This record gives sequence, C-alpha cells and structure tokens, in this order.
Amino acid sequence: MAQISKKLEILADVDQPIEEIKDCIIAISIMHGAKQLEILKEVEMWLGETIEQATPKISKDDSKADYNDNQAENEARKE
Repeated sequence: MAQISKKLEILADVDQPIEEIKDCIIAISIMHGAKQLEILKEVEMWLGETIEQATPKISKDDSKADYNDNQAENEARKE
C-alpha cells in the first residue's frame, strides 16, 4: 500500500540563524491552520525551557572565559 505524507524540505542559511529559525517555525506552523496557535504556544514553552536550561551552562562557560582572559592579562602585565 502506498504511503502518503506531507513533507517540507527546508534549506537554511546557518549564518542567519534567527531569521531562518523564524521562517522555519512559520512555514511549518502555518500549514496546520487552526492548530497554528497551539503549535506556536508549545514552541514558546519549549524555547523557554531550553533557554532556562542553557542559561546556567552559558553563564558558567562565560565565567570561565572571563577568568582565563583576566589570568592572561595579569600574566602579560607581569612580563
């Protein structure tokens, strides 16, 4: 038996991530008519959770980078 499915292929420019992500979300959600708002709300919840989980990791990584930069500056001053 033949399988029929809807498929959307997207080619995204990773050098423009924000615009590309927005375009992808709209392209997919708009195909669902009345469910578009529900889909967008679920994406919003997921994105909020993802940001929340990433924030401590990013802050920690930034702190390490700042510490390393400060150490390098201090070493350079000593020389």
